[in-house]
Amino acid sequence: MSIRIGLHASGFRVFPPPPEFSAKAHIKSLEEYEALYKQSIDDPESFLGRRGQAILHWFKPWDKVLEWNEPWAKWFVGGKLNLSYNCVDRHALGAAATRPGD
Repeated sequence: MSIRIGLHASGFRVFPPPPEFSAKAHIKSLEEYEALYKQSIDDPESFLGRRGQAILHWFKPWDKVLEWNEPWAKWFVGGKLNLSYNCVDRHALGAAATRPGD
């Protein structure tokens, strides 16, 4: 993803990262970021459902992504997860557990 810096007189300048940095990044380009952002705006429930499924370990899948009763919102209704497991355990048990040098 490139960094944009706003300037008063001449608009924006873009400073792209080195290719080896982008290759290791979770989001590899500004275009990929913009596409994800557009999806999040156009269909937030589907977007967040896909992201929640891809990023988190669920012990029980949710029944509904969003339950909206203004002014209250409930996300991932019926789902069960363990935040401690998602923050620590799954990484300690995964590829990072055997990574040399850590």
